[in-house]
This record gives sequence, C-alpha cells and structure tokens, in this order.
Amino acid sequence: MHLEVHNEALAGKTLLQVRDFMGRDFVCSRILQNGHVSIPNRDTVFHLGDQLFVVCAE
Repeated sequence: MHLEVHNEALAGKTLLQVRDFMGRDFVCSRILQNGHVSIPNRDTVFHLGDQLFVVCAE
C-alpha cells in the first residue's frame, strides 16, 4: 500500500512511535523523503509529505 504522511500528529515521530500510536503491526518497506528513497528502520523520523510503502495484515 502506498501512503503519504498528512497527519501532523505523525510528523516528527519515529517508525516505532507510529506503530505504538496506530496500535497495529505493519512493515514500512520503503520511504521517499525529500526525493530520496531509503529503507526505514525503527528510528526513522516521519515528516509531512513523506511517501511510505507499507504492508499490513488488515
């Protein structure tokens, strides 16, 4: 699934913090930040406009 960060409550939070906030387990396989694609880790910080490639059970 392709998602874009629009929620200000998620901006500035790490991937681990977002997982806790969402209350669901998911895998973020890629993130597009400032024109650069990378593989995020638990310490990756989300910003408004980031594009995420996410896999989840539901």
